[in-house]
Order: sequence, then C-alpha cells, then structure tokens
Amino acid sequence: MTVRFEGRHVGYTWGGQLCFKKYELHEAVQNIVYGTGGKDVDNSMTELEQIWKRVTEGPADAAAWIQGSESYPELEGYVLFYGIGNKTLVVSSLEGLKKEEKECGGGFLGFHIHDGSRCAGTMADPFADSGMHYNSGNCLHPLHAGDLPPVLISDGKAFGAVLTAAFTPDEVRGRTVILHAQPDDFTTQPAGNSGAKIACGRII
Repeated sequence: MTVRFEGRHVGYTWGGQLCFKKYELHEAVQNIVYGTGGKDVDNSMTELEQIWKRVTEGPADAAAWIQGSESYPELEGYVLFYGIGNKTLVVSSLEGLKKEEKECGGGFLGFHIHDGSRCAGTMADPFADSGMHYNSGNCLHPLHAGDLPPVLISDGKAFGAVLTAAFTPDEVRGRTVILHAQPDDFTTQPAGNSGAKIACGRII
C-alpha cells in the first residue's frame, strides 16, 4: 500500500488499484501544529513545521488499513506512520465505532502495535495471530514500544496523532495495529486489561 493526500481525500493503492477515501486530516493536523498561536510559537516550532511539511507534502512511510471483527462490521479506518528525524508521527482515523450511550458521551479504547504479522485468529479471539504488544526493549506495560495513547471516541469516530521515539516506521512495518474494546488502565500486566481485540490492520 502507498498513501498520499489529494484534496480532502486520502489516496491508497490496494491490490494494484488507486482508491480514495474522504478524510478530515488537513484541518485536524493544522489545529495540532498551529493551534497554539501559529508562527509565534518559540523554538519548538521547528519540529512542528517539519511535522506539518511531512504530513502535507509527502507520502506516509508505512500505513495500516484497519477493519473491525465480525462483531464490529462498520468499524474501519487507517493509521499512517511518518518518519521525522529519529521519531515517528502516528496519525490514526477511525469511524464506525459504536456510539457511547453514557450521559457524558465519548470513551477511550486501548490502542497498540502488536508484534504479530496477521489479522487472523479464532472464533473466540478473531485477531489472536496479532500476538502481544510490540516490545523491542523488553519493558513492562505501559512502556512497550508499541504502547500508544488510547483513542477517544466522539460520535462514533476517533482521530489521533502522536509523536514517538519508540520506533521507526521500518521497525513496525509487517506488524499489526490493534484496537481494543476497553480503555487501557496503564497498570495491569501484560497488556493493560484493554479487553477484546475488536479491529486490526497490518502495517505495510
């Protein structure tokens, strides 16, 4: 898969065919980069400008197309990985999540990179072959290299962007991204008690 931006769509080649899917990434990333006052930001602006340039002008270095299990057939989205110096910008966009019925709305779900290479499994665990959290440094949870911030659901959708030095795009290519049914508690070993794996995507 190769990914590029085209207006308000993300383009990706899948099975030799170029496809486009509407997205809201430019505005969201622009808010992240310029939301604290635009170019009046101090020295940190250099890295932020690099992020903005990298995301808007070049293809992602790696990407995963996320699809839900049979119990979550409407759940889909993408995760893009951009190498920026010795860090990686991870941008995720998901939709088709079940809308929260709680009074205060919203909710968090565990989100991790796993060390397996397949989004397959059993009836009880549809993505069992995705393995455990990617943990190149042999650390405890939540300090695995593949531990990412939970995604926040808003009206059945979720968007996230995080900059990490825990891995490069090349190091996670061929692994899997997993979305869980419950929030990560950042304490329970080995995986934060995040519940069932409800969606998966292989990073390519």
